[in-house]
Amino acid sequence: MPSVISTFAYSALFFHAVFMIILLVTKDDERRDHLIFLSGVFVTTAMWYLNLTLTKTGFFENYPALIGWPTFLVPLFAPTIFFYIHTLSTTRKWHFKNHSYFHWIAGLAVILMDLPHVLSPAESKLANLHMITDQPHSLDPVIAELSYYSNVCTVLLFGFYLVLTIKRLHQHGDRIQHVYSNLGDRTLKWIQVYVLFVVSLLALGISNLLQYSDQYNWILHIICVTGFSIMSLRQKPVFEISNEKITTEQVETTEKAKKKHLSPERRALIAGKLRTAFEKDHLYRDPDLTLRKLSDAVGFSTHHISEALRDDINMNFYDYVNKCRINEACDLLISTDTPTIDIAFEVGFNSRSTFSTAFKKHQNTTPAAYRKGA
Repeated sequence: MPSVISTFAYSALFFHAVFMIILLVTKDDERRDHLIFLSGVFVTTAMWYLNLTLTKTGFFENYPALIGWPTFLVPLFAPTIFFYIHTLSTTRKWHFKNHSYFHWIAGLAVILMDLPHVLSPAESKLANLHMITDQPHSLDPVIAELSYYSNVCTVLLFGFYLVLTIKRLHQHGDRIQHVYSNLGDRTLKWIQVYVLFVVSLLALGISNLLQYSDQYNWILHIICVTGFSIMSLRQKPVFEISNEKITTEQVETTEKAKKKHLSPERRALIAGKLRTAFEKDHLYRDPDLTLRKLSDAVGFSTHHISEALRDDINMNFYDYVNKCRINEACDLLISTDTPTIDIAFEVGFNSRSTFSTAFKKHQNTTPAAYRKGA
């Protein structure tokens, strides 16, 4: 019975992935680069679950010549999902540049390594499917060896791109703190969770080195794929904003700030302007405040502001804005009976969770405990 349920589950996930491909290909969007790579992720996902379904239903027993074809392009899953994340976190529309070839060459090399097995006679592939290794002439030793190393390289490829993905997301998390005062879904943390989950499931399933029972694993697969689908449909490119043009200058603030362009006097002047803009004009109350808006308000370039924040105020843009918000929130918590959530919105936060997180970071306590203690 569990085998029947898992078969239905994997077939449902295959049709779900096909539906997602159709939806993404036909979706109307001004910037389609992230949709192209996301549809590629679901192409490899559909092929993977088609292979699981055909294996469990015994289809390959009757048509062994088709063994290996459904998963032929699965090694491209890793670079595809990496470039999907890249398109979400970049300021420019993605173009296929020369330096991108390397990422696809590795996946294609694994595919070519497995090609002899895919093109081998049906009898050999059926024997390989049954793991018949005690019959000396049932498997071509070279093909079996290549197939084995293809599986190993696929797992290693997934691991390599997992590291690249985590590194990219970490850099992105640091970068947006120099541009935005409210992060929200710009952090892309959900992708890190789901990439770890998806890659782990695929790596375990592809590897012949690790055998595991899938009596209940279909539940994990459903949670993983449907969760990723919902979140990816909601996610927009981080730096694509209709009311504001995010420039490369803003996003590369971290790199530019590593070199000092300003004299100490100039930095002190900019820092003073920032303090005035925040303490007197209360710019931090704007929940959509960005580095670009602040630059326009005080009349200094974005990377000069970041340099002043780093060297004179010793904070990045995100932390400094939220510190100012928390300072006013503390005053309101003590002097008024205004509900905490109303105070959060009044000082510039856009949700209770971000307010609570920022408050605990700056005050080492919760808003309720702070008010009670005061």
